[in-house]
Amino acid sequence: MRAFSWVKWHACRHEATPLNRLGAESQSTTGIPGASAANIERSRGAIGDLSSEPVHPDHGLIDALDLLCFSDSVGIRTDRLYGTGADTPADLATLDQRAEGRDAEAQFQLGMRYMIGDGVRLDESAALNWMRQAADQGHAAAQYQLGSYYTLEPHRDFPRAADLLTLSARQGYAPAQSSLAMLHLLGAGVPQDRIEAYAWLLLAAPQGDQEGINLQLRLQAALNTDEQQEAQRRAWQYARQ
Repeated sequence: MRAFSWVKWHACRHEATPLNRLGAESQSTTGIPGASAANIERSRGAIGDLSSEPVHPDHGLIDALDLLCFSDSVGIRTDRLYGTGADTPADLATLDQRAEGRDAEAQFQLGMRYMIGDGVRLDESAALNWMRQAADQGHAAAQYQLGSYYTLEPHRDFPRAADLLTLSARQGYAPAQSSLAMLHLLGAGVPQDRIEAYAWLLLAAPQGDQEGINLQLRLQAALNTDEQQEAQRRAWQYARQ
């Protein structure tokens, strides 16, 4: 299950934001919490014709990023890590001690708990603090979560998001690779580059990232042979780094 925790946090605590639609509806057949068929169509429409002119970030990009960054496909198993309800105060105290001791995985898990209110109070400031500490230590999932956070209002910062997603993607983290591909496809925080987008999708799709697979198939049809070969060269280069 790919984590959709930042959206869930906003749906619970910032109901005035455009993201409240994600908390207003029950789980849909798409597997995306609160995503209606109309929202899905609008999200896919925001991506537009992959061979057309650039899509401006203000023209429905948040719908596309909601769909991409937080769709329920591959990535963090929130039920396994945070949602079991089996933790005791002693378990949480141990997790806090590990996080204070600069254990990146513990920092990430503690940040996620504060993000969704699992065993602790909902606290965005604490969530960001722990997530940043984990990301600074190179934790790929934390970098992805933090990068995804900066694609959302009211703190949207696409260049910052792109930097974090790139760090995660270069570690082979498939959700970040798909999200980074979307940013390159739309020119949000990075130069618009269909070849670069396709290169990252070539790395994400074989890992089973369903959104990456879907986007790869669409983009492949829009690229000529030379462009596909250049994307393959870049993907091979990124995989070796």
